[in-house]
Amino acid sequence: MKQYRLPILVGTILILSILLVACMQSPESRLPVGGSQPIFTVSPMDIDSILRIVLLGNLNPPGHVFPTDHIYFYISNPDGDNRPDIVTLYSPGDLIVAAIEASEHVTAGFFDYSITLRSCEDITVVLGHVSSLSTEIFGGTSAFDKWTLMNEYSTGGETYRSWTKACIIQVRAGETLGTTGGNPDQYALDLGVYDRRHTHDKVANSSRWLETRYLHAVCPLSLYEEGPVLVR
Repeated sequence: MKQYRLPILVGTILILSILLVACMQSPESRLPVGGSQPIFTVSPMDIDSILRIVLLGNLNPPGHVFPTDHIYFYISNPDGDNRPDIVTLYSPGDLIVAAIEASEHVTAGFFDYSITLRSCEDITVVLGHVSSLSTEIFGGTSAFDKWTLMNEYSTGGETYRSWTKACIIQVRAGETLGTTGGNPDQYALDLGVYDRRHTHDKVANSSRWLETRYLHAVCPLSLYEEGPVLVR
């Protein structure tokens, strides 16, 4: 039996070394390849705050003249004005924040944020029309010292600035990401999911869509398992 101890010991050390290297990698580099397990377990907002859900393919000119690649969670608006309620935004699953973006409406005086998250190498999740970001997770947004100014332009009497910031932040299902709602004429939270394993093949002029994730859009609701959805 002694003759087997050295190979076993060497094999054990090799396995432990591989695990140690894996644990030292960044969260982004340890993203798993997409599987079949449910990705989402928590509603992105309190159920009572959801007025209705509009599914993929919605047409809403002039903003959307093509079928949308995301769904809408319309926010409760008891006053019926152009500003829906401000509600807490939760992470729908255990995800990694890859980037955040800010659209500064300079003339109107408000910010519109989006959050890009990953669950694995194949699946990207985008939350749009976020009205504020959690300072505990993302830090302050009163200044954009560590952000990159991507664009500044004026149109229709309004001036806009677009900012972006790359990051690697692990968030848990149900963790508060910020808020949605409260901005003028932004009635819904956008939720888009893009799975590189899935490609729509019945599109007009498919060669025009090579540099976009549009062809990989899937219904976010399909990432929940059947049954009750957890809420905070």
